Amino acid sequence: MPLEVANAFADIATRAGYRPRSVTTDQGAEFGPAFQTILEKEDIQVQQKDPYDVNAIATLDNAIGNFKKALARDCRSNRTDNWAARIGKVTAGQNNLPNDDYLDGVCPARVATSPELIDYLQKKNAGFDSHNVEQMDKRKEKLEGTGHFRKMVSAMKFTRGWKPKWSAEIHAVRGVSGAHVSDETGKQSLSKFAQPVPADSTEDHGPRVIEHRGSKLTESKQRAELAELKDEAEAFLRGRGGPALLSVLAVHLAPLGFVAKAKAAGLNMKSATAAFLRVYPETFRIDTPENGGTSRVSLQSDVPAPAAHPVARASASGSSGSGLAR
Repeated sequence: MPLEVANAFADIATRAGYRPRSVTTDQGAEFGPAFQTILEKEDIQVQQKDPYDVNAIATLDNAIGNFKKALARDCRSNRTDNWAARIGKVTAGQNNLPNDDYLDGVCPARVATSPELIDYLQKKNAGFDSHNVEQMDKRKEKLEGTGHFRKMVSAMKFTRGWKPKWSAEIHAVRGVSGAHVSDETGKQSLSKFAQPVPADSTEDHGPRVIEHRGSKLTESKQRAELAELKDEAEAFLRGRGGPALLSVLAVHLAPLGFVAKAKAAGLNMKSATAAFLRVYPETFRIDTPENGGTSRVSLQSDVPAPAAHPVARASASGSSGSGLAR
């Protein structure tokens, strides 16, 4: 999948006669290392949206959403399912719609032929850049001043409004560069999602058990009871060298008594494999295509390889089954 997406992107760019300076994507598996390597060879910088920064590409998401709605309306009114044949017309229509939010009511199609508008937008963007740099400098000063920080708790799941947004663990600041802060291990986080705190954090000593997400007792019990399956799943993915379909992982874990252990741990059996993987968010990542396709599981990019991990046992269907994104 990543190679197919990368090659398709390169083909589109070739036919368009245009090479963008950078490409920003979400963290879908199709935009992984293979995709990034091909684009970097073409001197195209690839940036992936931080999973905590849910609004990082909100403008792009909104534009894509509006385009899809317009394309659906056009296909419906013309009674056709050949959406590819309608893209040109819909694109032209979107480019000729006045844009109030950013272009002050001017149509996007007019930008390229208006030097005055281009100059205005460049100055407008410079103002945005200046504001962002100012905010980054302020965050850097605070982080370097305290020398320690807490990380934001993942915003990807629903949580009660009164529960904390910051982790109980306190990290030491190794350095602050641009929009990122590095902790004592060198792992980077966006500084806007780091809360500067004193080393001892005497003001509140961190969140108490009642404040944590879900039931900490239940989570601890699940992590202990499913630890063997977790190690096996991790070894299996390392042995494959890339993501796998959730169904393929489920088949591999079945001989180890996965169903019985999942029930005993109180997992949601309607989607037991996904529920199991979510018990260890620091180890596993689930990628579900926006079009509703089949979900895949991969290891988090910062999961350290064990000194010596067991070779994944062959599953009932064989270890070379489908589902690997190479």
